[in-house]
Amino acid sequence: LRSLRLRAGAHLDAVYRAVKRPSPLQLCPSTVFFSQDAAMKGEGHPGLGGYMHGYAWSYRLESRHMCLPIAALEFVAVACSFIIFHSLLVAPEGEPAGARMLVCESDALSAVMVLQNDSAKSPVMQTIHELLEDLPEYQKVKDSVFFGHLYGPGNAMADPLSRGKTGVFAELCKQLGITPTFLPFHADALALLDKVAETQRHLLPVERALGKRRRNCDLG
Repeated sequence: LRSLRLRAGAHLDAVYRAVKRPSPLQLCPSTVFFSQDAAMKGEGHPGLGGYMHGYAWSYRLESRHMCLPIAALEFVAVACSFIIFHSLLVAPEGEPAGARMLVCESDALSAVMVLQNDSAKSPVMQTIHELLEDLPEYQKVKDSVFFGHLYGPGNAMADPLSRGKTGVFAELCKQLGITPTFLPFHADALALLDKVAETQRHLLPVERALGKRRRNCDLG
């Protein structure tokens, strides 16, 4: 604190109050956490998965989806969770405004940065962001959502779901005393995933051509 004070020229009491100021999550009586993940390599099979307080979903990727880079799949998983968990994320009737906060967690830093800073740069990430913003399920809750980055080991529940490792997930639930409820992979989530994959297939020839031009450019 003294170092902060010296660097910022602030009074020590002011710095202390700023550090100790409760966040909106601390002030909120009800906070819902949910996480998701995507996998392409490693154990299990390529897929997507999400988890929220005992509720879970999992989807095995088809060959038509394998054109997508892992960063895009991680971002798609976020959008899928808003669709699949929607009825559980929306505040029940009669709950006061601001009484519930939603914390969406992902171990994909690129997706979290896009959502926090509106900073998608690649065409496919821009497409996913636009599709997410257009989702009515997202529009209804977006003012209550915080996005946070999880390091891989912290995403222990969603990771096995994304790999189809149901045995590992079941063992984790048993150890935590949780009886999981699996939710179906919603048709709207599949439509979004297919649309992103189709967009990527159209983009690939263009990206390859641009990459070749850059490699042959003397300016780098």
